[in-house]
Amino acid sequence: MTTNTSGSEADSQRLSVSLVRDDLFFRAQRAVGLVPRTGLGIVRRAIAYALVTWLPIAVWVAFAGRAVSGTVDEPLLQHFGVNVRCLIAIPLLVLAEGMAHATMQRLLPQFVRAGLVTDVAAFASTLESVKRLRDRTLPWVVIGAVALAWTVLAPDTHQGHDVRWAEDAVHPGSVGFGGWWYLYVARPVYLTLALALAWLWRIVLAFSAVYSAGWAHDGIVIVGRGTTRW
Repeated sequence: MTTNTSGSEADSQRLSVSLVRDDLFFRAQRAVGLVPRTGLGIVRRAIAYALVTWLPIAVWVAFAGRAVSGTVDEPLLQHFGVNVRCLIAIPLLVLAEGMAHATMQRLLPQFVRAGLVTDVAAFASTLESVKRLRDRTLPWVVIGAVALAWTVLAPDTHQGHDVRWAEDAVHPGSVGFGGWWYLYVARPVYLTLALALAWLWRIVLAFSAVYSAGWAHDGIVIVGRGTTRW
């Protein structure tokens, strides 16, 4: 019984692809302790990113007297954009990684169990190719470069609505520490996770994995480069 269970688990691992485990971003997070040796550390990372992006800003505005109304025209607690991005959007995007991982782990083996894939060895080989593609460095270099370029080359946003709560009353047009932290720490994290960069890449991986299993249309199942009929 134990042998059959172990064999079934091994087959499920062989016939599935995680969209997040072992890519460059995942390995970097594991290197700094955000991801444990086993598991994905989803909750840990969601909390950590929320704290790293929002807490320094909150501490600064508390000491600068910019947290509540009456001190500045638009205090931080009334600026929903910053708070929602840091405390809701970023954690939700991290939690979504866990959902994507679990979904693909359950979905892909079903193609074999349902009989849609006839050449299991070829299917497994194709999934290994998808994993190697996922683990490449270049996609994440491009993602990081786009996020960095957006951050550095964007218009002078510290004069805009996003950081009005951090504007320096003595030196118009400049912002304090909290504004800089938002612009060059919190916003790049949000851009990397949310600007369809990381997720666009993972959608490509998911499509590649599912396509390798096959699409059923008019009684024809396409498996890799071959076709079979129902």
